[in-house]
Amino acid sequence: MRLYGMLVVAAGCLVAADSPTGTEGLIKEVAVLRERVKVLETRLAAIEHSLKLPQNDIAKPLGKVGQIIVLGNTETPQSVILAQLPFFPGSSFSQADLDLAARRLELLNIFVVDLVKGIQPTVKRMGNIGDFNDILVEVKEKRPHPRDR
Repeated sequence: MRLYGMLVVAAGCLVAADSPTGTEGLIKEVAVLRERVKVLETRLAAIEHSLKLPQNDIAKPLGKVGQIIVLGNTETPQSVILAQLPFFPGSSFSQADLDLAARRLELLNIFVVDLVKGIQPTVKRMGNIGDFNDILVEVKEKRPHPRDR
């Protein structure tokens, strides 16, 4: 929040500091937003905790990401899939990152998840060149595609 004379700029909004929605209103809004953040942080911590597997080495870095290869998407833009990955080419990654990426893809609810048939989004480490590992992302889209409904 910045004061410019009698104007206040906060969160991209410009309001008069002496108006009813001025500083006092912004202070109340900040308090409400901070409370929402606390609730979301608690929820995020619970979800992250539930995703942890009992293995001790799950967070150990496996190397750096080389290429990311995506297979199985005909309708879903690759950018939607890549946005779910907690890594990018050149960054380090762990087994936990691969597991989290697969779970995030499942939660999009646009890919088939049939555990009985063994069909679900997968994110796997492929061969490596030195410290760099290529990553293979495989998905099977639901039919009809959810965006067409």
